[in-house]
Amino acid sequence: MGLNVWQKDKQGNWLAGSFSGLFVWDRQQGWVTDYFTGEEAEDTAGPPFGKFAVSGYSADFKGKECVVEYYEGTDALVQPGELSTQPMSLWNFALEVHSGRVFIGSVATYVFVFLVGGGCVWCLWTGYRVRKGNK
Repeated sequence: MGLNVWQKDKQGNWLAGSFSGLFVWDRQQGWVTDYFTGEEAEDTAGPPFGKFAVSGYSADFKGKECVVEYYEGTDALVQPGELSTQPMSLWNFALEVHSGRVFIGSVATYVFVFLVGGGCVWCLWTGYRVRKGNK
């Protein structure tokens, strides 16, 4: 799954978070502890999901730490009431924008297709020219 959190905390320790959990790593002392329990982290292999599948972390909200768990989300940020009645969640809308599917059915679709298609043609053409020039 990979790392979802990788940053230093206020004490200079590294926070390493993934779907296996969130861990505090003190490189100077050489120890790793579980962020939630404070106990030494277990060195076990197995399924990719731990007790807390951490999908995000931020310490940018007025000094408060915000840990986002995959299934439970976070209590640090409250969803506005206007968004709870919408037919599509904000997360799903952001995913649609990120993947470019939000443009389907508008003029932007043709611009997007033209730009991506032009980029593909440019890559093929320059690759052909470079290869032809090296022979």
